[in-house]
Amino acid sequence: MKAKTTRPDYIYVTYIHMTPRKLWRALTDSALIPQYWLGRELDSTWKRGATLTARDADGDIEWQGKIVECRPLRRLAFTFQMPGRNQPLTRVSYDIEPQPRGSVLHGKGLKLTVTHHGFAPGSRQHDGISWGWPVILSGLKSLLETGRVLRK
Repeated sequence: MKAKTTRPDYIYVTYIHMTPRKLWRALTDSALIPQYWLGRELDSTWKRGATLTARDADGDIEWQGKIVECRPLRRLAFTFQMPGRNQPLTRVSYDIEPQPRGSVLHGKGLKLTVTHHGFAPGSRQHDGISWGWPVILSGLKSLLETGRVLRK
């Protein structure tokens, strides 16, 4: 009998010329989020155990989760589940790291790593987020570094 395996984790790394405080604000500020999340709103208090709800431009719930870790300026992790779909709960984490001494990028910004994991075997959700995360994170980087957003 062949063992079931999960889809691989999705990992996206980008470097942003920004301070940790400004990046954290962009990740958790309800006024900034729709600008790079393609018009979607993320509603939460951003405290451990709090509910996180994502709504599309029409106000419909796209996905929900809970904040499972919140270390301001360093790490934010939450669960992710699309209502009405027979998919397991997945988990997303944002890890913010300054560039270490000796790095060619030291003092020039941050490393942001987004990891999304826990996909079911054969999950189509993995395909969707593999398209979505690069668009969202490119929008975030563009907004923070240039003040302009990517358009749909």
